[in-house]
Amino acid sequence: MKPEFEWHKAVDFAEVAEAIGIPTTQVAAIHFADDNVIVAIYTAEPGDHDDHTVWTVMLRRDADGILIAGPSNARGTIGDMRAEIERGLGQGPGV
Repeated sequence: MKPEFEWHKAVDFAEVAEAIGIPTTQVAAIHFADDNVIVAIYTAEPGDHDDHTVWTVMLRRDADGILIAGPSNARGTIGDMRAEIERGLGQGPGV
């Protein structure tokens, strides 16, 4: 079974971006693990990290339904992400 993907506009990521404390345009993707857990992939503000680090964070809803972000973890660079996507599409090296 292949994962399902949907494209959305930055405004659709507003709640997640607010919980992380970043602009919506920095959110690359979100994954709903269940009704209460969201995993977000994002980049830092331009200029904050010259290496274009990609970050992940797990968010949960508290008792009031407000998203609360856990600690962030570095997960490679934007170049790594692009290479992985290209491999997955059968267009890049290693296919």
